[in-house]
Amino acid sequence: MQCARHPRNETFATCVRCGTPICYRCQVRSDVGLFCPTHGRSVALPQYDVTPFLYLQALGASLLVGALGGVALWFLARVAPILIFSLLGMIALGFALGYAVGEGVGWAARGKRGRGLQGVAALGVALAMLVGMGGLALTPVNGVVGLLVGVVVAAGRLR
Repeated sequence: MQCARHPRNETFATCVRCGTPICYRCQVRSDVGLFCPTHGRSVALPQYDVTPFLYLQALGASLLVGALGGVALWFLARVAPILIFSLLGMIALGFALGYAVGEGVGWAARGKRGRGLQGVAALGVALAMLVGMGGLALTPVNGVVGLLVGVVVAAGRLR
């Protein structure tokens, strides 16, 4: 039999719902079988449906937690400078900042997830590093590594 949308393609697959012949190019796979493009439209999952208001709340939480984390980082740089100048110390601090910012954004966004919220959390980690190091965090390799670890951890919390 021929595909209903691509008559040149031979197929043995049909839509589970309407029985229309579908080829490999137009079939939509699901847990219950193959659907045609008409019946196989994907529905956005509710945890990825973020409203603009929740983005604003998440941005506020990201900036707040980032600023507080930056102040804590600044204090640690004065009290225990070995944490800032060692690679292992910056990895640990980046992990802690990323976790705190990711959790703060997730809480403010009411458990929502998505790439937009990951970007908001990355902004908060970058703010924390800039506030904490006075702009010097990005010049040494340790600061860049700490920033990258923080961004990856924060984004991972919002996957």
